[in-house]
Amino acid sequence: MSLHRSLKTDKFKKKRSVRKRYERMRSLMLQDKWDKECSSVFALPKEKIIFKVKKSEEQKAKEAEKQSLVTTLKPETK
Repeated sequence: MSLHRSLKTDKFKKKRSVRKRYERMRSLMLQDKWDKECSSVFALPKEKIIFKVKKSEEQKAKEAEKQSLVTTLKPETK
């Protein structure tokens, strides 16, 4: 018998784009925007997860080259 597709684990699982409820509550508590006594755990505002993109070696080399061009083209002020 095969596993249902929702129960299978996948190495290439898609990353979540929105935080879970407890993560949203934690971030709101840290920002002092959520009060335990009068706020409801339902209807919390959605927060997107910002992913950091790894730069390849080529991109790093291009940025270093651009930075060196900028520094050489800048006139020195005294």
